[in-house]
Amino acid sequence: MWLHGTLAEEEERILECQGRVFCLEDEPGVHRVWLPDEESPGLAMSRAFGDYCIKEYGLISVPEVTQRNISSKDQFVVLATDGVYHTLFSLKLLYVFIQMKQINNVEMSDMVCACGTGVM
Repeated sequence: MWLHGTLAEEEERILECQGRVFCLEDEPGVHRVWLPDEESPGLAMSRAFGDYCIKEYGLISVPEVTQRNISSKDQFVVLATDGVYHTLFSLKLLYVFIQMKQINNVEMSDMVCACGTGVM
């Protein structure tokens, strides 16, 4: 699963830069970026900060930015890394926040700060 753009767009950029994109046999569906002549680094992302060894082969650090207008109906915003979203989907995150609010009777803004610092 690629988080930015479509697989075709990301793969095209990487291939044009002589990088390679393929899945490992034991991880079907997990597309990875590889150096032209080595079995490394095998990044499961097409955009990243760092990872300089593969920058010239199509890995970029330009983020994909989207905007959403918020309203008075919105109760909270979750800012999380892809690592969080690989393990907790949006509905699961919502359930966690609602459960914390009911148990602890704390404000959503306090919970978001606590999550960001790892203190809950």
